[in-house]
Amino acid sequence: QGVYFITAGVDVQADRLEVQIVGWGKRKRSWVVDYRVILGDTAALEVWDKLALIVRETWEREDGMVMPMRMMCVDAGYNTPHVYTFCQRFAADQVVPVKGQDKQGVMLSSPRPVHIRKDGKPVKVGALKLWNVGVSLLKSELYGWLRLTNTADAEPDGYCHFPMLDAAFFRGITAETLEFKLVRGFKQYAWIKKYKANEPLDTRNYARAAAEIVGISRFTDAHYEAMLGQYSRRERAENKQVSRKTEPDSDGFWSGW
Repeated sequence: QGVYFITAGVDVQADRLEVQIVGWGKRKRSWVVDYRVILGDTAALEVWDKLALIVRETWEREDGMVMPMRMMCVDAGYNTPHVYTFCQRFAADQVVPVKGQDKQGVMLSSPRPVHIRKDGKPVKVGALKLWNVGVSLLKSELYGWLRLTNTADAEPDGYCHFPMLDAAFFRGITAETLEFKLVRGFKQYAWIKKYKANEPLDTRNYARAAAEIVGISRFTDAHYEAMLGQYSRRERAENKQVSRKTEPDSDGFWSGW
């Protein structure tokens, strides 16, 4: 009931896409809606067609309000041309390519036009724009949120809710630690990976970046309430049963809960 809009973050590997879908509410509280792995060659079309189906999905709140995907951020650090081609399928206010930058001092840079090399020259990719994401800042923010304790009076700002995900997800979302590292004789803070499969952390950061692009840091209660006016309401059948997914569905998605 507390979710007002949906975002997603996508990590691209050679043999799969990993997708974290997050619902956002007032005071930056969040609910992980689902975590999915789409298996397949990311240099081929099939996995991207399946990802496109997620962009077009809707999710229903407890009160019957049906919400579309508001924004998806796709990591363009690997198989970059395929990421750009996919993002061009959708409007710039729904799907965008992003790249993580460890040393960037802001959560988001201003989006810049995308160019690819063609015949040795940079060629602009239509109207597509790339967002650079300050992932170090987002990791620090998330880890602070994960330390929050719920109270009987009210949930604190940034409080995170999770469904029944497996242990690998929680190892992955806490896969890195901030430590001192010696760089050219000087100590600097750096994020050190302690668990190899850190895709849950990366996808969470991209879903958070998507919420920032939507404008979550500027939203007032009036903004959230205005969002509800954009959604339709689905009449819920009484005693509707919700089943947990335990295997890939007919579209080939593996749901994390």
